[in-house]
Amino acid sequence: MKDYSLYEIKALHELAGYRNIFYECLKQSEVKDRKVKAANTSLQKSIETFTEIFCQNNFADADYTIIQNGPRGFKTAEEWINQNNIETVLKCLTYIIWTDKSINGYFIRSIKNRLIDKHLTRLENILSEYANQMKVKNATVVFMNNAEDKKPQMMNGL
Repeated sequence: MKDYSLYEIKALHELAGYRNIFYECLKQSEVKDRKVKAANTSLQKSIETFTEIFCQNNFADADYTIIQNGPRGFKTAEEWINQNNIETVLKCLTYIIWTDKSINGYFIRSIKNRLIDKHLTRLENILSEYANQMKVKNATVVFMNNAEDKKPQMMNGL
């Protein structure tokens, strides 16, 4: 995994959290009552905020080569998505964001067909794995530091 700053990791977590926001807004927009327009507006604002966070953190990467070549050799697109790293997930999200600029409603279609969900779930899983690795690494450092602190004391006692 590329080295990300704590600020970038926080932003990646925030983006992954939009998975729930998008689907809550989508559920509300499908309700057949007066609130549909407000829910659609809420969904659109969520997409805009997501895109803003994405762009402010310079996560956009329009090198789609891996996307074009990636799914080959996998039985399903979901299988391919579930092995992607953060950089590839960000490229896929860049593709969705930029395609929406030329094909109006593409982002919403990507929410409805669960493509966004798959990418954000993968992002969330990678971040969770990374956090667990960091906990183990930090615990090891603390253990080693404690062991080093005790070693000189034991030597002085000899």
